[in-house]
Amino acid sequence: MNAWICFWAVWLVISGAAFAIITLIVAIKGFEDLRSMFVGLSNKEREGEAQ
Repeated sequence: MNAWICFWAVWLVISGAAFAIITLIVAIKGFEDLRSMFVGLSNKEREGEAQ
């Protein structure tokens, strides 16, 4: 029975670490995408004011 507990504990740690890494990657990439989108919107607004 102890082997099953160790087995599931290891998989719990692996899956938790994978989830954390994937979440971090998505958050970083998403922040970069949002930042570039807002810069693009800001540039379009400035071009509209110049005309």
